[in-house]
Amino acid sequence: MVDMLLVQCSHLLLLLVCFPDYTEHLGHRWVEDAPVKDARFVATSYTDYPDDWEAAAKGLPDTWSLADDFVSRKRRGEIADAERGIGDSAFQAYGPPTSKA
Repeated sequence: MVDMLLVQCSHLLLLLVCFPDYTEHLGHRWVEDAPVKDARFVATSYTDYPDDWEAAAKGLPDTWSLADDFVSRKRRGEIADAERGIGDSAFQAYGPPTSKA
C-alpha cells in the first residue's frame, strides 16, 4: 500500500512514517517487512513533539529536516538503499542536515 501511494504521488518529496517510541520494535518489524524500495520513504520513532517543534522554530535540526537530509543522502548514494532510518539513532548516525536553506 505504501509503495502504491509513492507511485501515485510522484511529486511527493518525502513520506515520513513516525512510530511512538513505545512501539518502535513493531515499527522495525513493519518497515523490514514492507516492500518499499522508494528513496522517499523514511521511518522513525517519535518521542517528544514539543522539543522537536521548538528545535524547528529555532532553526535547529528537527525530525523533518533530518528526514529531508536522509533522503538527499540516499539519492546521492551516501546511504544504502535498504536503509530506512528508523529510530533516532539511525538519523543521528548520519549527522545533522548539511545546510538549512
